[in-house]
Amino acid sequence: MDTPDTTNWPPLPADLLHQDSSPFITRRQARLRVLVLSARMIPHSTDRSEQGYQLRVPAEHYAEALRQLQLHSTENRGWPPPLPLPSAPAEALLGTLTTLTLVGLFYDLTLQQINLAGHHPVNWNSLGNAHADLIMNGEWWRAVTALTLHADGFHLFGNVMVGGIFIFWLAREFGNGLAWTLCLLVGTTGNLLNAWLQHPAHRSIGASTAVFGVLGIVATYNFLRYRHHLGSRQLLPFAAGCALLAMLGVGEETTDIGAHLFGFGSGLVLGVSVGQYLNIRQRPSPLVNTLLAAGCWLTVVGCWTLALLR
Repeated sequence: MDTPDTTNWPPLPADLLHQDSSPFITRRQARLRVLVLSARMIPHSTDRSEQGYQLRVPAEHYAEALRQLQLHSTENRGWPPPLPLPSAPAEALLGTLTTLTLVGLFYDLTLQQINLAGHHPVNWNSLGNAHADLIMNGEWWRAVTALTLHADGFHLFGNVMVGGIFIFWLAREFGNGLAWTLCLLVGTTGNLLNAWLQHPAHRSIGASTAVFGVLGIVATYNFLRYRHHLGSRQLLPFAAGCALLAMLGVGEETTDIGAHLFGFGSGLVLGVSVGQYLNIRQRPSPLVNTLLAAGCWLTVVGCWTLALLR
C-alpha cells in the first residue's frame, strides 16, 4: 500500500476559532490533538520544524477535524481545575503553635504532683493510656486521652516537631478547626483499631498515632486534589508518606508499630473522603472552623473528665 503524500494536506490552525492563524503549535498541543483525531478516526500527520509542530489532515476531512477539535476544546475548557488557594499562613501558624504549646503545657502538668477528683496524686499515665483490654471493655475515652500523653521530653519533642509540620500544612488547606478535628479523628481511630487487634495487656501513649494519621491524610489528599497537576509524579505524595512511615514509624523496640500503621491507614481512608468532599464543596467557613476547634478541645476535656471520674 502506497504511503499518502501528506505535504499537500492543509495544516490545521493553532487557534481553532481563526482559520487564518499560525499553524504552529506546541508538542503538548500536538499530542492532545492527535489523540482527539485518532479517536474520531480522522487521517492526520504531524510535521515538526524550528517554529513548532504542524498538524495536517486531508482537505476532505479538514472541516470535520476542525469541528471535533473545537468540540473537545469547548467541553474541556477550564480543565484541569486551578489549584485550591490555601488559608493565610499566619492564621494556620498561630493555630498550630497555640495547640502544640497547650500540648506541651499539659505534658508539664502530668509531671506535677496534683491532687484532683479523689486521686492523691493524679497518675495521668495510668488513667489515660491506651490499655487495649480496658478500651475494649468500655473505657473508649482512653483512645483520646492517650494522644495527649508522652513518655518523656524527647517523645514530646519528636511528635511536636514532626507533627507540627504536617498539621500546619493541613491547617493551611482546611482551616485550623477541620485540621485538628481530622487529627483527633485519625488518632482516635488508630488507637481503637490498635486496641482491637493487639493483646489485651497492650498499652501505649503518645500523639504519634495522630501524627501518622495526618501524614496519611496529606499523602492521599495531595494525590487526589493535585493529581491533574502532578503529571508523571502522581504517586509521589503517597510514596513520600510511605517512606516517612518507614523511617519514623518502625524504628525502636519501644515504637508502637501497630498504632503508627493503623493511624496511617486511617489517614489514607479519611484523606480520600476529605478529598472527594472538597472536590464538591469548599473548605469550611471561619465560623464552622471555630466551632470545630472548640469541639476538639471539648472532646479532649470531656474524655479526661471521664478518666478522672472513673
